[in-house]
Amino acid sequence: MRPAGSPCHSPEHTELRKPIQDLTAIAEAAGRPSRQRTTLYGEVPAERITAGLASDGHLPQLLPVINTEALHTTDPHGTTGAATSAGAGPVGRHR
Repeated sequence: MRPAGSPCHSPEHTELRKPIQDLTAIAEAAGRPSRQRTTLYGEVPAERITAGLASDGHLPQLLPVINTEALHTTDPHGTTGAATSAGAGPVGRHR
């Protein structure tokens, strides 16, 4: 499995994420034991195992952007919509 923050974590690659039950079935079919472990091969707390078993292996979808017009308007200073932050200079589309 790839971690959620990996470069391949995008809508096109979500099929790489599998629920724990599927991974356990794959291991058992290959005659191998399965066990959750931490990144450093330590024991996983029981509450994390329970949370993992309750998950379907996918992250929730992000909410859609509702006000897309604000992203395309230009103010008199040449900055774009709300895509600027104080002191950081213009961000986003420019003229």
